Amino acid sequence: MRIAGLRQSFTSASLDEIPELWRRLMSLGKVQGRTSRVDYGVVLLHSDRCDYLAGFEVTESAALPADLDCIQIPANEYAVFSHDGHVSKLRDTFDAAVNRWLPASSLEIARPARGEPYVLERYGEGFNPATGIGDIEVWIPVWRPSRR
Repeated sequence: MRIAGLRQSFTSASLDEIPELWRRLMSLGKVQGRTSRVDYGVVLLHSDRCDYLAGFEVTESAALPADLDCIQIPANEYAVFSHDGHVSKLRDTFDAAVNRWLPASSLEIARPARGEPYVLERYGEGFNPATGIGDIEVWIPVWRPSRR
């Protein structure tokens, strides 16, 4: 997948500013090359911070405005978790997936290289940005370690 959007760096202290990034993205209006009404939040890890890209899937040939960043999401196996609450509680779903579900499974988080996509948030067509509720998923890249 090719995701285009607005990208910004955050620390753990500034994560509450992510909704403003989404507001800025929504103010752009229609963008040529967008493939659907589904939006994605992409978390890219660094050693002391994370980058967050608020965006949407675009075609490979899309001519994008200069203020949009574009990243490729690598093909991978993902564990997908539905989030039923308000978007502000998304961390709870992520924490439950990583701290409860993954340890009980035979999978591990696929740790990407620094600065590569780490986790995806998928906001489907049923997501209502005005209420912050509906059709939200957390995608965590996983792999199956070999047993010796």
